[in-house]
Amino acid sequence: MYEKILTAAGLSAKEAEIYEIILGIGQAPASEIYKKTAYKRGLVYKLLEQLAEKGLIIKIEKPRKVAVFRVEHPNKINERLETQAQRVNYYKRSMEELMPQLVTNYNLAFNKPGVRFYEGEEGLKKVLADTLTAQETICTLVDVEAVVKYMEQINNEYVKQRERLHKQKKMVCVDSPFARKYLEKYHVGVTDTRFVNHERYPFSSVMQIYDNKVAYISLSADAITSMIITDKNIYQMNKVLFNFIWSHSKEFSALSPLSSANPTPITPKTIDPLDQLPPTTLPNQQS
Repeated sequence: MYEKILTAAGLSAKEAEIYEIILGIGQAPASEIYKKTAYKRGLVYKLLEQLAEKGLIIKIEKPRKVAVFRVEHPNKINERLETQAQRVNYYKRSMEELMPQLVTNYNLAFNKPGVRFYEGEEGLKKVLADTLTAQETICTLVDVEAVVKYMEQINNEYVKQRERLHKQKKMVCVDSPFARKYLEKYHVGVTDTRFVNHERYPFSSVMQIYDNKVAYISLSADAITSMIITDKNIYQMNKVLFNFIWSHSKEFSALSPLSSANPTPITPKTIDPLDQLPPTTLPNQQS
């Protein structure tokens, strides 16, 4: 009669049956309980011990008398149901956290890009933590001023972990007096830093490329949003673009004096190689 609720409380069908037998008797020795079942004697004793361990029955032993088993107050069943509910909620929360990765794996199985999207600082931390699993050098495009302005403390903790794990990074930054000063001795043991012209290539986001993934972080006063795209083709395309930018970016030793108020004029001799790329003609779009 109570099997469904008892199994919901974590009892097996056989344990539920033994519990109901004792409940109907009140209390009884194992031999009497055994006679009311179709189970072998050894199994009945085992089930009784399991019910006692779960706190649903109590074994009463007195000198020179046969031990008897008695059910505990039914509130014990309610307590177990509450415990089960807490456990279900815990696994539900865990499932919510794992769901993006499960969906990503599912999509990858069918050759679809996996996308995980996050908002706020907690989401940002998850994206940064994922890069720490990288098995290759992380390739990054970054505006240092935006990082310091919107996520300095989080980044400080992140780079400490990266150093501890010896995760190497190749980093291309937007050039500025602030960036030069901030990055002059920036974790040189795990970071190789280069610069691109701040007038020609301004951006205020972060992109990290690693292990068939591309992670984006958008930083602004209004919101912090992050995403990870897992796709081999997208990764390879971005890696090629990064390598091109890296090959035409400048190390500290090659930087010329920079003034944000009076940028170096563009002359044929100082044109950046990136500006020599042929223009791309987009097809006309019809509404």
